[in-house]
Amino acid sequence: MSEPRPHLDLPPATQYGFLNPRRGGSESEPPPPRNRAEHAAALRRQIDDLALSWQTAEERLPDARGHLATAESAEGTTLAADSLGDKRSEVAVVDSTDSTALLHVRRDDLRALERKVTAYAERDTASGRPRHEPLLAPLENVRQATFDDLAAEGLAARLLDPSEHYWVELWTGGGRLATEETRARIRGVVDTLVQLSDQTVPIR
Repeated sequence: MSEPRPHLDLPPATQYGFLNPRRGGSESEPPPPRNRAEHAAALRRQIDDLALSWQTAEERLPDARGHLATAESAEGTTLAADSLGDKRSEVAVVDSTDSTALLHVRRDDLRALERKVTAYAERDTASGRPRHEPLLAPLENVRQATFDDLAAEGLAARLLDPSEHYWVELWTGGGRLATEETRARIRGVVDTLVQLSDQTVPIR
């Protein structure tokens, strides 16, 4: 690795007209049948376990803000991913599919989701359905995000041979328009990631 590798070639950018963000779920899709008390209790345990794991985490990157979590829907259901975000507690949906959502929990605060779970268990809408049912009835798991949740499909752990080495290109902020302080901070984060992975890789 004495010489840097060439950059990846990207296809030309394509412009699309505005599309309304996907809200998840469907008006015609009935929620899966649940015992709401048992389901709410299971979700609370998952949220508590996740919060505890963040409190006891030993490895944190410099200037790390929050943690990443993954939400998953039950098989055959659609996750209302957008409803998992919360501006007040700074929970952002980073990415989502029909069945999963990647969340950045900036303050390690999932109380907004906990309040929805409590309302789901204890309160009804005017039509007699559980509160937040479209979000919480399909929701099956809330857990710590893993490498597979973050990696491109070609880098999924199930596709990798642990005895092989793979070239990857990491894109970050901190380009020529950023301040030297920002670039130094990002170099420090990448350097820490390399050290955690026990690899010796030059950082340019």
